[in-house]
Amino acid sequence: MAHFIDNDWNLNNRIINLIKVSNHKGATIGEEIESSILQLGIKKIFTIIVNNASSNQIAIDYLRRRAKVRNCIVLDNEFMYRRCCTHILNLIVNEGLKEVNELVVKVRNAVKYMKSSPARPDKFKLCADKQNILGGGLLCLDVPTRWNSTYLMLTMALKYGATFDLMQDEYGQFVLHLLEIGGREPKSDNWKTIDAFVSFLKIFYDVTLQISRSTNANSNFFIKEVAKLYRHLNKFSQSVDKKLAIMSERMLLKYNNYWGDFEKVNKILFIATMLDPRSKLEVLEFWFIDFLGPGEHPSLLHY
Repeated sequence: MAHFIDNDWNLNNRIINLIKVSNHKGATIGEEIESSILQLGIKKIFTIIVNNASSNQIAIDYLRRRAKVRNCIVLDNEFMYRRCCTHILNLIVNEGLKEVNELVVKVRNAVKYMKSSPARPDKFKLCADKQNILGGGLLCLDVPTRWNSTYLMLTMALKYGATFDLMQDEYGQFVLHLLEIGGREPKSDNWKTIDAFVSFLKIFYDVTLQISRSTNANSNFFIKEVAKLYRHLNKFSQSVDKKLAIMSERMLLKYNNYWGDFEKVNKILFIATMLDPRSKLEVLEFWFIDFLGPGEHPSLLHY
C-alpha cells in the first residue's frame, strides 16, 4: 500500500503490488520491495511502515543502502523505518490479556459453542428476547491474534451475560459441552471482572481506530494518542483492583520497550504534532517532561 499527496494536495492510497516472497529473510524482503518500486518508476521513498519483526529491520537497512547507491536519499533516509503503531498496540494489549487469559478462553468457548450449529443461535436469541435485550446483533467470535476482535467479542458477550445464565437453566448440555472442550461457562461473578476489563480496554480500541485510519492523514495524532495510553496505564498500575494493576504494569513494560525510548520513535511524528494547531507544544511538553522525566532531552531543532 502506497500513500502519497498529489499535485492538488489530495491524500491518495493505492495497492501498488502484491508479492509472494520466497522466504522471510530480511535481504529477500528488501530485494522484492526494491524490485517493485523500480518497476513502478518510484525513485524516492520517505517512510516505510512495517511490523517489528527483526527481518524487517534488515530489509530497511538494505533499502537504505540501495537508496544511497541510486542517489535517491530523502532526509538522509533517517525516517525511512517506521514501526507499525497498531502492531505495537497489539503486542501491548496481548501482554495484558495474559493476565485474564482464563476468562477470555471461557468466553471464547461459550461463543464458539453458541455459533457451532444453526439451532443454537436461535435458542440464544429466544433467551435474549425473554430478557428484553434488544439491538446491536448477537455474539461474535474473535481471532486470538487480533486483540481488537477479542475486545469486540468480550463487549458483545458482556451485553448478553445474563442470557448465558438463562441458557444454562433451560439447556443443561451447555455446561457439559464446555467441560468437554476444556472450559466452563462464564459464571455471574466473572462478568464483573470482564466488565472492568472491557472498560479498561476501551481506550486502546479507540486509539487503534484513530491511528489506523487510511482515508485522511493521522501522523499528527500519534504522539497525543500514545501519551494518552501512557497516562491510562500509569493510572491503572496504581489501581486498588490488583488484577488491573498487575495487567497495567505488564503492559507498561511492553509500552516502554517500544515508545519509552526516544531513539526508537520516528522523529518526524514530533514535527507532525507541532504542526497541528490543536496540539502545538502541549503534547510534546508531556512527552519530554512528564514522561521522559526532568533533565536535558534530545533536541528537535536540527530536524
